[in-house]
Amino acid sequence: MSDPSPQPGRFVWHELHTSDPDAARDFYAALFGWTPSVMEMGPEPYTMFMDGDVPRAGMVRAMDGVSPGWESYATVDNVDRSLERAAELGAAVKMTGHDIPGIGRMGILDDLHGATICPFTFAGDAPPEDETFVPGQFCWDELHTPDPEAAKAFYGKLFGWTYTSMDMGEFGTYWIANRGARGAAGIMQLPPGVGGPPRWLPAVWVEDVDAGTAAAGTHGATVQVPASDIPGVGRYAVFTDPQGALLSLYRGRTQA
Repeated sequence: MSDPSPQPGRFVWHELHTSDPDAARDFYAALFGWTPSVMEMGPEPYTMFMDGDVPRAGMVRAMDGVSPGWESYATVDNVDRSLERAAELGAAVKMTGHDIPGIGRMGILDDLHGATICPFTFAGDAPPEDETFVPGQFCWDELHTPDPEAAKAFYGKLFGWTYTSMDMGEFGTYWIANRGARGAAGIMQLPPGVGGPPRWLPAVWVEDVDAGTAAAGTHGATVQVPASDIPGVGRYAVFTDPQGALLSLYRGRTQA
């Protein structure tokens, strides 16, 4: 069944902004088996990464001066009001609300510390949430920020998230952002070993994190965090693709 009004703060789409769309298409097709489907949308085409007949992500050429990276879309009740509220809370609005015909409405903002996120509403009913994941599917989003407490307050007011904490040892406290009873995202201090500015880091579910990390390296990625265990939770790795976009691979312990 579809969901006519998903709670705010549900991550529903991911979009790659890259300096070399042709090379990125080849990389992600080889790594995840995604099939690119190119749509003509103005001066620059838009690529949908497909898994069979299921869209997994989008891709566009990065604008001049913008570093390659993945952008995450999260639901809100009203894009324009959410952008106004975010600005009141100290965020910078990078793109005001605009319609994606037949799909929904979106905007772009940088949060208090510069991490980019895209508020989004569906034009119709939202698709149902998945209870389990399959390889090649986005499964989690994690905020790396210099001030987790300020970030928690900002997103709590923007999305209505509540939080629970996990002790991550050398990485400090990991905060789970919750939409009601559902985990929506993670928030943590900018981790050692992964360079760059504050950002939202999405994760893709894989069958085998070690094999996926090795394959990413074979196809030109640079491993930032080698395949590692999160005790009692799962296994993950982090890499930058050949153009420099950061992405995580993940497999949880609770799903066979």
